[in-house]
Amino acid sequence: MRQLHRAIRQSDWLKENTAEKWMEENPDTAKEILDIISKERAKQLQVNNEEKDSDLLKEEAELHKGSGDKSEQQLVDNP
Repeated sequence: MRQLHRAIRQSDWLKENTAEKWMEENPDTAKEILDIISKERAKQLQVNNEEKDSDLLKEEAELHKGSGDKSEQQLVDNP
């Protein structure tokens, strides 16, 4: 086991076998993978934006609710 560990540490395999090299050797598969990643990132950004929009709408509703209460109270005090 120690020999295997030592051989792995001393190996240049990772220096010789890079992601770039793999992409050059497998362009079709690399393109498919990158397309999937891109689509998933776009979906996640859309979800994040929808969550932000929802939060902003909730905050705005709370602000309007608060101002609506004051207007109703003002009408009671000053008909």
